[in-house]
Amino acid sequence: MTMRYTNRQPLPSLIFRLICDCSAVSSEYSQIIGRHKKRLSEMFQPDFGLLRHLLSRGVITDRNHEHVRAGESVYDRSDRLLHCLSSAALSETQYLELLSALEHTEQMHVANYIRSDGGSSLKICRASGSNAALETAII
Repeated sequence: MTMRYTNRQPLPSLIFRLICDCSAVSSEYSQIIGRHKKRLSEMFQPDFGLLRHLLSRGVITDRNHEHVRAGESVYDRSDRLLHCLSSAALSETQYLELLSALEHTEQMHVANYIRSDGGSSLKICRASGSNAALETAII
């Protein structure tokens, strides 16, 4: 893969993309993460054991691990991890290991969100006298 450096793209960003873009073809599991990257970046907590668990289970590489850890803030690390996960062609085993790692690090809500492909919307009509309300729940 040959990429040319331009002034429009910072060199560290270019290097990071080269390292994380393991495959031009992403798997269905990577696509699930890619579809919900924005929301997941707000939910993900990459610190406190998640990265170590993903590395030990072969979901991310040593190189990915170091680049994610180099992020300046938790939000930057989260974005970097999500980029790696959505760019790589995750196997079913790696996907299941990701879900297991999230559960192991007490991020069950994130695992459930991914498992349900972002959840689905359900309209609930609650009628209680004059306090009738229409609520939307994510299930």
